[in-house]
Amino acid sequence: MNKSLRDLILARHQSATPRLDALRRAALPATPPTRGAFLRELFAPHRVAWRALAAVWIALLVFNLTVGRPGRAGRLPAPPPAAFAAWLAATNSHDVPVQTDVAP
Repeated sequence: MNKSLRDLILARHQSATPRLDALRRAALPATPPTRGAFLRELFAPHRVAWRALAAVWIALLVFNLTVGRPGRAGRLPAPPPAAFAAWLAATNSHDVPVQTDVAP
């Protein structure tokens, strides 16, 4: 009888199937883990690291809210550059004076 290489390998290792099934049943849980169990397994071992990371984020948030951006409140927008003001004056159909001497 002419057997293929696949058939020879399967026949040789067929005796290992029951032992492998027993190992698989012992290693894997009977039911899949729930979402809560997964999250507990993810966060519980590294509880100190997660707390430290949360503390850093809270400190950054407090710092950002208390310091703010200096010089932004009450500042008027910068006047347009002289070239834009000249173009605006040339294309403006109304007789509205345009300030062209802008100090840097």
